[in-house]
Amino acid sequence: PLIQAERSLVYSLREFELFREDFSIDVARRYYDLVNKKQAIENQQRNLDNNVFGRLQAEALFAVGRKDVTQLEVLRARRSELTARNALLEAEESLQLALDNFRIFLGLSADQPVNVQPNAPVYVAVEYDERSAIEVALANRLDLLNRREQLEDVERGVRLARNTLLPDLNLELGTSYATAGSASFGGSDLERNDTSLSLTLGIPLDRVRERNSYRTAQLGLSRARRSLDEFEDQLSVSIKGSFRELTRRLQSLD
Repeated sequence: PLIQAERSLVYSLREFELFREDFSIDVARRYYDLVNKKQAIENQQRNLDNNVFGRLQAEALFAVGRKDVTQLEVLRARRSELTARNALLEAEESLQLALDNFRIFLGLSADQPVNVQPNAPVYVAVEYDERSAIEVALANRLDLLNRREQLEDVERGVRLARNTLLPDLNLELGTSYATAGSASFGGSDLERNDTSLSLTLGIPLDRVRERNSYRTAQLGLSRARRSLDEFEDQLSVSIKGSFRELTRRLQSLD
């Protein structure tokens, strides 16, 4: 129990540190998502301005009798303007909702205003190597370290369960002392009264419950090993997928 308690404390510390890392990344992700939404509003506003100009141009050309501009073209221009205006309203509503959720996420009060500057982060090229990243993750990932040591806990549990199937050998040594009668507390000098020595051997003839527990522990160990192997495989696949996404985003940026 002492070993398990110490290891559980280490697991909790790692989980807390992993939470801090994930929390920091989540804050940055939410922040730049707001930046993206605000930039989208600027794009929608420019799109609306262009559609307003296009509608005014179509109405003016139709009014002067340009043959290449029909009433249908004017209606299409008006519809495009309304569509752009509606898209702008939806983008503004989405931004406001995201700002409210971000304020709640940060734990700010309801009357605390939240806003972001629509400035894109400075792009910094990063050299990376997929194989090296997988090796680093397999060596340093906190959740993976927890899973590996939890497998050791299961292996220790199997050894403990196996010990219950072994014979029990108990050695007991006892001695007692007595004092002569006395009116004062504690009596007179101590005199040895009795000494005993016993040796007890328990043969495991009926250990059905212990044997079942040992078998259950073995099955749990096999399940834990498969779970660890699967987690490591999924971790490698996840890292490879992240690098493929980075490559795709770099191409899109170019």
